[in-house]
Amino acid sequence: MTHVGIDDAELGALLDMNTDDPLPDMSKNRQGELTALTSPRFSAALKARNVVLLTYRDVIAREGLQSMRRPVE
Repeated sequence: MTHVGIDDAELGALLDMNTDDPLPDMSKNRQGELTALTSPRFSAALKARNVVLLTYRDVIAREGLQSMRRPVE
């Protein structure tokens, strides 16, 4: 799973609070993910390994909505 984004003023104003120390350059990290995932090299690597990317809609269609439920604690 990734969290892609465009390094712009709006995303640059946010802090990534999913780490022990907030990441002030989260927008740069997300832009890096976007750049990597949309690169011809990444596409070629997926194709060479017969990897198929899925969306949540694909998973729900394949596994059913019940599979997306949070486990009971």
